[in-house]
Amino acid sequence: TTPSYREDLRFDPGQYLPRVRCPILAVAGGMDTVIPSPLGVEALAAAAARTGRDIEIVDLPNLNHRLQPVDPGRPLSPESIRATVDPAAVETVIRWIRSRFDMVEEIQP
Repeated sequence: TTPSYREDLRFDPGQYLPRVRCPILAVAGGMDTVIPSPLGVEALAAAAARTGRDIEIVDLPNLNHRLQPVDPGRPLSPESIRATVDPAAVETVIRWIRSRFDMVEEIQP
């Protein structure tokens, strides 16, 4: 493993969440091989519980670390996937913004 990867594994979101003063949306890809979804989601949930911050965590199945669609039977490297961000991830962010900030106008992705 590389030094930067080891540093990523040691990252503790709980150190930074107490400093954040706005609502937080964390979107994870269920097929993430960089930070496996259960590991990342559990770490964020534990940090959120300790800090009492307004945090919503969404784990989207069949998406990778870059929130690109992945075929569970054939996980490919992110560089070989033509899609950028999956529309489900974009819609998740739009719905969250609307719900948090009482937005009634239609937002087109």
